[in-house]
Amino acid sequence: MDDRKCFICGVTQTKWWRRHSEPGNYLCNACGCKQRKEVTKKRKPNI
Repeated sequence: MDDRKCFICGVTQTKWWRRHSEPGNYLCNACGCKQRKEVTKKRKPNI
């Protein structure tokens, strides 16, 4: 298996890997979900 390591938390085993915005880097599923949630929050306009 690949020697992947989460770019944020450093975990080496997860069920799902996500791509980081920087090429060649990966995120574990938990960090990927958190990052996506933060990006979505920033994009929502305040009403």
